[in-house]
Amino acid sequence: MSNKKRILSVFVLLIFLSVGVLAQGFHRGNQNGSKMMERGRHHFMSPLRMYKMLKMHRDKLNITDDQLNKIKSLSFYLEEKKTKLKNENRLLKVKLQEELDNTNINYNNVRSILDKMSQNRTALFIEGLKVKKEIEKILTPEQLSKIRELKMQRMMRMRKNRMKMMKNKKQGGNR
Repeated sequence: MSNKKRILSVFVLLIFLSVGVLAQGFHRGNQNGSKMMERGRHHFMSPLRMYKMLKMHRDKLNITDDQLNKIKSLSFYLEEKKTKLKNENRLLKVKLQEELDNTNINYNNVRSILDKMSQNRTALFIEGLKVKKEIEKILTPEQLSKIRELKMQRMMRMRKNRMKMMKNKKQGGNR
């Protein structure tokens, strides 16, 4: 493998890794619960997860069948879209590897493939935001408030469990 190929391969790999890490962080939100609460932000919940949570707590949240069906429809629409775009990106990744494996790399093809992969990730993120906003329109302000409370309770339980685990590790390590 020539020096140019190695350098380009490393560069492309770095782009993939940085875009992937940034996209995950951007999509999933900050994983540190205390910082989220300080800033007043809430963790992004996927529409499918939201649907399952609403279904489980439908009585507590006073969710109607109509609301649940609309949210279910939106959730599965997004899951289908997500599956299609992720599969398309997997195929593009194979094409990119094939292009990088050529003796004479066509930089325009590499750029085109990377651009398309980026467009797919952007489209998925935008669709997720749109579905989230649609779900917020379906739910009443009271329901949204109760959902936030449930999320906070869950976050506090998770934090408490994490603290217990850390305490148990410390105690186990000192013996």
